[in-house]
Amino acid sequence: MENMTEDMLCAAQTTILELKKEISRLISNNRLWIKTTDQMPPENEFVLLFNGHWRGVGKRDRENFDAEFDNECEQWQDETTDYIVPVPTHWMPLPAPPVAE
Repeated sequence: MENMTEDMLCAAQTTILELKKEISRLISNNRLWIKTTDQMPPENEFVLLFNGHWRGVGKRDRENFDAEFDNECEQWQDETTDYIVPVPTHWMPLPAPPVAE
């Protein structure tokens, strides 16, 4: 059981490193960024986000958002479901997964 947990952790760390490399590559190309004031990303779909200080993978969750009681940042969550503050200013779709050779 311990080896399986270590293997899963190692695989997750490898995936995170690969995603970070891809995010850096896309950001360095500075292409496809969409202002949130121009167009919002699809709800509950993970996309790349940027808020002027932070960049990473996250989603907009309006389903569990109550404008009367919740702060606007509570509709934006990163991949660990932490709120993204300040709210994202730009987004872009995630790249397509690699094709098996």
